[in-house]
Amino acid sequence: MGMSVIAIVSTALLVLAPSDRTCTKQGDIPFIVVNPDTIVSEESSADFSGLGQDLGQVISLEGGHFAVGIMDLNSGESVVRSEGGVYNMGLPNLITASCAADLDLSGDFPIDSVVARDTPMWLLLQNAGEGRLELSQDVIYVLGLERVRDWLSTRGLDDTVINGVALAWAGAPEVEPNTTTPEDALEMLQILHSSVGNASTRRMMAAPFVGTGLEGSVQGDAGFTIYGFTTIEMGGSSRGVIALGPANEAFAIIVLADQLCCDEKADLAFSMTWEALLNRL
Repeated sequence: MGMSVIAIVSTALLVLAPSDRTCTKQGDIPFIVVNPDTIVSEESSADFSGLGQDLGQVISLEGGHFAVGIMDLNSGESVVRSEGGVYNMGLPNLITASCAADLDLSGDFPIDSVVARDTPMWLLLQNAGEGRLELSQDVIYVLGLERVRDWLSTRGLDDTVINGVALAWAGAPEVEPNTTTPEDALEMLQILHSSVGNASTRRMMAAPFVGTGLEGSVQGDAGFTIYGFTTIEMGGSSRGVIALGPANEAFAIIVLADQLCCDEKADLAFSMTWEALLNRL
């Protein structure tokens, strides 16, 4: 199962290598505010009429196989557009984080539990969420692969499969893809939203766009606080976030993409999805 948790946490961080594929990035990227200590609690809903047509433009993008979905976490209303089938989501951090948040809510495994020297579970998940392969593997080691699979079954997330992490060293065993659907991914984000009142959960999800072209991008002022996870490894990509707005809006947004010509296409798909939502507020 690789190195021990303590050894992994103490090792130097791996930096994701950029894709050597080229692709022209289109469109602009919206402004996103990230603040792990800010949360809103009152409810407000959005008008989803026409949103499906807007999202249809996202999945028609060339250069990849796309699925997108948005859920209004206040009303439960959702809209999904997909090219069909399951999607390679890359690293399984959205799965393991939502599982850990659920186990924390049930009291079975508090997210503040120390799992290595001076390292609580939420911090291990945060670091794994930044694309660190060994730490993503260690999260699975701590939670237990079979426990995560049992949790998926119990939650009815039957279209989601977790297989592990393909480590980047010579002779590392091959790992089958981690796969999901936009519907299952929105369910996982809904679970994470149920735990967002916990400051440790918010800190765990406070850097959703590390390693992507969306990180640090600014255009206008949407006033949203964004939590979540991005994956860009192992042949697939996902951008799953919870967006909490200035008028007490609460949305789950998922973009799944594989068969990509370049990572920038997944960034573009997210920015188009985000702008489509903002236009409906």
